[in-house]
Amino acid sequence: MNIEEKVGRLMMIGIPGTTVDKETVQLVRDCYVGGVIYFQRNVESPAQVKELSERLQQVNRGSSPLLIAIDQEGGMVARIRDGVTQIPGQMAIGATGDPAAARTLAQISGKELAALGINVNFAPCADVNSNPANPVIGVRSFGSVPSTVASFVREAVAGFQESGVSATIKHFPGHGDTSVDSHLALPKLDHDLDRLKEVELAPFRAAASEADLVMSAHIKFNALDPDYPATLSKPIISRLLRDEIGFEGVAITDCMEMDAISKTYGTADAAVKAIQAGIDIVLVSHTTSLQRETHRKLVAAVKNGHLSLARVEEALGRIERLKAKHGTGKRNENRIEILVEKHRETVDGIRKRTISSLTDTWTPLSADEKVHVVFCRPHRQSYADEQTDESNLIAEQLRARGFDVSSTSVESNPSKEEVVHVLSQIDGGSTVVFCSYLPGNNENQRLLAKELSKHYSDMVGVSLRSPYDAEELPFIRRYITGFESTKGAMTALCEVLSGKEEPTGRVPITQ
Repeated sequence: MNIEEKVGRLMMIGIPGTTVDKETVQLVRDCYVGGVIYFQRNVESPAQVKELSERLQQVNRGSSPLLIAIDQEGGMVARIRDGVTQIPGQMAIGATGDPAAARTLAQISGKELAALGINVNFAPCADVNSNPANPVIGVRSFGSVPSTVASFVREAVAGFQESGVSATIKHFPGHGDTSVDSHLALPKLDHDLDRLKEVELAPFRAAASEADLVMSAHIKFNALDPDYPATLSKPIISRLLRDEIGFEGVAITDCMEMDAISKTYGTADAAVKAIQAGIDIVLVSHTTSLQRETHRKLVAAVKNGHLSLARVEEALGRIERLKAKHGTGKRNENRIEILVEKHRETVDGIRKRTISSLTDTWTPLSADEKVHVVFCRPHRQSYADEQTDESNLIAEQLRARGFDVSSTSVESNPSKEEVVHVLSQIDGGSTVVFCSYLPGNNENQRLLAKELSKHYSDMVGVSLRSPYDAEELPFIRRYITGFESTKGAMTALCEVLSGKEEPTGRVPITQ
């Protein structure tokens, strides 16, 4: 294997579409890439994804199969949304109080991914969400208590890997206390080493001996390395992750095109620095020219001595050991439709246990009362999310359960004119169900809720994402959440609103 081939195996790339076109074939072969990541742009249907995976393995000229990866965390971060089982997100799972549920759901998701030819999942998040203002983690975390997060992470890792899909604990050494999204800028944390060990690092330590991969965070931790973010830091990757924690699997970067890296260091130059620091795979997800430039600069760095061949071969050895776990990359004969049908009852049962009350008391709607649903439409909170369903499923579901329902949908930050309009639309005898979506970020949403509370003191709150919504709207005395605006969560929320189920979940964050 020549240098071009060796460094190519240290790259994972994104491809543009739903098929393997000539440009993709050429890129995979010219750069000898070791893996491909799927995004929603690569997905039309499960059958198409399976065919894409098989075609990519066919065009791969390597002696071992491609790593084919995806971010299928569940909840708000799921690249395949139709035709597969949608499992709850991590904070929703954390609300069950049952780590075994994380294992069961990971097994379910993993089996379906494996049936589509996907052998790596960039999940679970091992981040401890200790910052209510975190714009990118939030409900992607199992909670705010390190020991609790650790127990759920361990079980999720086991579940994915028992299903034949390699798990990835991310974002090392911890993205849970940032107030900046690394897709947009370079976050920095000033916590001392004792705090990092007690909080951020605890889940990674707990799962490091079992997880096949760790993904690095594009965050600067001044106590660990004042000069470079974790992805480019030898003290963090080689010394902390490898020597101190003892992680022996594959270390992969978060996408090197994220602004935290690309606008600060440059994608291709940073890729060289990452491998020097101890990273095994650099992820370049979107731009063909940057993917080719990254390959060229890695090759040049080896040839001019800036990147040692020994370091490349060390990384390659770890990658090849991981690939060996996945055999030849041949066709998986499991039928996705059969798996989805088999998994439905189990997932529905667990999802019922995720619905949580955000207030001390809870009483459901009465069957004979008129209801007006005010629905603040969800949106992408960060680039990690996919676009969510903006339709008012709460109103539809309550109507289907026999309630007399009227409804109004507004943007998550409505104009003041819309606020006035909503107030004029509601029958004075109705009970208002206010579906909030991140009111802490949306001043006029808070204004709307406050004005409604003046006229409808028994207003019911339904958080479509963050459990912190209740702190922003403390005048709502009955408030529940499903931690996400997915169809499954909204269906389960309506079971509780209608009194068929109780909100037995317990929010896994400390106030």
